[in-house]
Amino acid sequence: MVTLSTPTPVYPTLKRVEILGVFGAGKTTLAKRIAASDAHHLAEDHGANPYWGLQKTLQVTGYLPYDLTFLTQHAFLAATAPEDGIAVCDWSFPTDRLWASMRLEKGELAVYDAAYSAILSRLGPPLLYLYLRQPPEVIRYRLASRARRSEEAFREHVDDAYARIEQLAASLPAGQLRVVGDGFDAQALRASLSG
Repeated sequence: MVTLSTPTPVYPTLKRVEILGVFGAGKTTLAKRIAASDAHHLAEDHGANPYWGLQKTLQVTGYLPYDLTFLTQHAFLAATAPEDGIAVCDWSFPTDRLWASMRLEKGELAVYDAAYSAILSRLGPPLLYLYLRQPPEVIRYRLASRARRSEEAFREHVDDAYARIEQLAASLPAGQLRVVGDGFDAQALRASLSG
């Protein structure tokens, strides 16, 4: 059945923490450590993006559908997460936009930005951004250790991605950003956010 009317907006009350970091930095591991339960870990699912790892398909479609699919997947996770407690995302909307800006042509980026702005106006900002800062050599080592065929092409872009995410982190509101490393005390953060 086709719905022709626009639903009345309902803005989620969910509190969320978004983790920024270069691919392979350990965002999922950190999110699992912080989340109080699996229900509160909003995990990105690369396999749910039908364009993931399909270079020939992306040569035909370009990256706009690929990036919009991740954006809408993340919006869905944020909108449907349990409303009790604090959800921890192993991704972030600002890095979604950053990666898209590195791939999309100017006209495509304008389309992406329109969708991004509309979605974020409904979801609102997170409680906190955690930037999991890892040196490029650590990221390259971790990507090599994971040995995921779909990530092989990422290794040559680590230095550029690191430089750009550093700029992104510097542009976020200082009161909403915490820079962390592997030794981060996840339990203390969970306690401070709950209190």
